[in-house]
Amino acid sequence: MTFLVAIALLYGLLLIGLYLGQNRMIFKARLGQTTTPGDLGLDYSQETLIAADGEHISGWFIPHADSRYCLLFFHGNRDSLSEVVDSLQQFHALGVNVFAIDYRGYGMSSGSPGEQGLYLDAEAAWTYLITERGFVPERIIVHGRSLGAAVGAYIASRHHPAAVILESTFTSMAEIVRRRYPFVPVRWMLRSAFPTLTRMGAITSPVLVIHSKGDEFIPFSHAQTLFEAASAPRTLLEISGPHYDGYRNDAKRYLKGLRDFLGAKLPSPPLSPHLSSSNDICR
Repeated sequence: MTFLVAIALLYGLLLIGLYLGQNRMIFKARLGQTTTPGDLGLDYSQETLIAADGEHISGWFIPHADSRYCLLFFHGNRDSLSEVVDSLQQFHALGVNVFAIDYRGYGMSSGSPGEQGLYLDAEAAWTYLITERGFVPERIIVHGRSLGAAVGAYIASRHHPAAVILESTFTSMAEIVRRRYPFVPVRWMLRSAFPTLTRMGAITSPVLVIHSKGDEFIPFSHAQTLFEAASAPRTLLEISGPHYDGYRNDAKRYLKGLRDFLGAKLPSPPLSPHLSSSNDICR
């Protein structure tokens, strides 16, 4: 009996630890800036947005004179803007304006991350593009990677952008936690749901789902489920490589997939006419 009590006590302490520490486990915030688009020869402006709850959100706007479209990018939970500057360069080379933010508690942004806070940060980014940069929703492409795709799905379900790109993401945070910690009562403990799958029915924009079968964190089956749930015109792009490096590991296929999707799904050409083939951006 004493042994069972001890096991129950240890289990209870473990659950308490997981509950209290879950934000630190989910949000691997990177602080500061080590690299900027300027280091890669890109013109850019550093922007500071004010979220609805007063937090200061840092972002980079990278203009492209030949495009009326803007790609709004949300990075993953272990990144900051400095870690994805090569991605921003890739997107800009496609021939579109690019805007990306660091969530609260990341990079140069104030505050501490949490699910609802990230949604407020994303809303601030969307509002900035509409009110400060003059883009209409039909000219904004929402692109999220990993956790950022859950944020992107939230925005896309509320604002109906030109297109939605969900890269290396999950159906819900609960499914990921369940897979890693099968002994945890996820339903009662998890504070950050990020229910990407439940957003899909409200997304009316064309959807591109990108995933690698070599993803060691999120099974490819999540991408298939999200793709099947998309009611809008949809495309599934399989790439290769690990979770955090698929876009680098399989850059040629990745970039060709982006170009083909955007060129086919949007009502008017979103990409610069000066970039006429996938070879122009695979460098």
